Amino acid sequence: MVSITSVDVDRALHRAVVWFTTLDGENEPAAAEAFDEYVGVLRRAVGSQARLRHTPLLEFRPDTVLRSAERIEDILREDRNTSYTPNDGCNGPGDGS
Repeated sequence: MVSITSVDVDRALHRAVVWFTTLDGENEPAAAEAFDEYVGVLRRAVGSQARLRHTPLLEFRPDTVLRSAERIEDILREDRNTSYTPNDGCNGPGDGS
């Protein structure tokens, strides 16, 4: 499954960068290839729906932000689970030791 996460269009409406992600992240190259293959069909569909004088050129790019955010959350979760020791003899800041 592919999801469109964002679209950035330049001011002149000549070019649109379409950011996408896949459910598992492993199929992004295949999805990019499919978008490249069908870019003309997709551009015509956008043009008919948007009713613009000129339809922007479409450029499809994988959105890595979600994957990066998941990786950061995993690292923080691992750090939280490994760095806290409840009986280390310290009660925290200002414990008087």
